[in-house]
Amino acid sequence: MRVLLMAVVLSFGCPLHADDIFLEAESCKEHTFNEAADFGNIVSGGKILRLWKGDIPPGEGYLANYPFSVRDNATYHVWVAVSLPPSTSSFWCRLDEGEWQHVTPDTIGEFPTQYGVSNVMAWIQVTSSLLQAGAHTFTLRVNERRATLEQGYLLYVDAVLITSRDVYP
Repeated sequence: MRVLLMAVVLSFGCPLHADDIFLEAESCKEHTFNEAADFGNIVSGGKILRLWKGDIPPGEGYLANYPFSVRDNATYHVWVAVSLPPSTSSFWCRLDEGEWQHVTPDTIGEFPTQYGVSNVMAWIQVTSSLLQAGAHTFTLRVNERRATLEQGYLLYVDAVLITSRDVYP
């Protein structure tokens, strides 16, 4: 599956709707990444959730879980503002206990205009799925080293948008 990409300016480009779910990545309570890191006004909310480790990850990999709830049964599109491989690690994502979607340089259709930390971040649509009303979880996983430089486990996450609308952030 090819990942749909969309460039973003330094702010969220479309107005939020009452049913949209917008999560600042650094608000993640359940993760094995390093920390929320300050980056001033070059990213949404001034911070990112940063993974930058050299140690082999535990279990399935370094994880960040984002719980959220939807009010209606509908198809929802999940967008994430994140650093892109090969500048950082390839990564995986999934909704609930669904199949992992792999984001690599090969699954990125067009290389977008980037922004943010080291100018390697962009909004990408990682999945669309029919969800039932109620609680769900969006999970990011890193279990591969980046291919360049020090070859550490590296990923920057700015924000997550879950929406039933056909919009681009």
